Amino acid sequence: MIGFILIVMLATAAASLLGIGGGILILPILIHLQKNSYPDAVFLCLCSVFLLSVLKVMNHRDLIRPRAKAMGFWILSAGLGALAASWLVDRIPAKDLVIAFDILLIFIALKLLFFRSREETSASSLAKKTAPPLFFMSGSLAGFFGIGGGILNVPILHRVLRIPMKESTALSFFFVFISSGVALLTQFHLHSQRIQQIPDVQLISLLVGTFLGFALAKKIRLKESVLRIAFACLLIAVALGDLSFG
Repeated sequence: MIGFILIVMLATAAASLLGIGGGILILPILIHLQKNSYPDAVFLCLCSVFLLSVLKVMNHRDLIRPRAKAMGFWILSAGLGALAASWLVDRIPAKDLVIAFDILLIFIALKLLFFRSREETSASSLAKKTAPPLFFMSGSLAGFFGIGGGILNVPILHRVLRIPMKESTALSFFFVFISSGVALLTQFHLHSQRIQQIPDVQLISLLVGTFLGFALAKKIRLKESVLRIAFACLLIAVALGDLSFG
């Protein structure tokens, strides 16, 4: 399990630096290397993402607290999206979900390569009205794929709602905290017997790797543009590998 812990640590650290969580790489690791079933892999991913979001929210609480009340309806939308997806995920064939996840990886990679921050301006009333359904979509990513949805949260907060980039990255994890928490509770309610059969050592190793990845990310001082390109290329490689051999 040492190798598994190191892989999770590196995946979490790299994704944490970009504000998107580590689930996008941990899910393929659990399915293809650890040989978990898709539902179990989603649950384990949610455990990792939830822990990371708790650590991130605590780390940025002074930035998040003043805005939390104003974002209440948007946060509720993300939670409802996670709840709906958690109920639907068992009704969709696992193979179709894996293909959808691989397509999502390619989308995320393209966003990382071509997403550019813009100067802050005031969000229009129309933008504020379109935010809830967008956050509903980002929250559904937790239920379907066990990932936090930060790759959508950050552009919504920054480009649609015109919140500064640094704040958007921090605030994103508050949405991730809610959506992953809702998805976790729903999964446990629906499948508690199956979840209890997951080896404790695997869950503990995953959480240890996540915590170490969070700690490592705080010490890394890499140029963000370089990290974006490397991470995006890795995501494309994982996605194309799945589509070719899955």
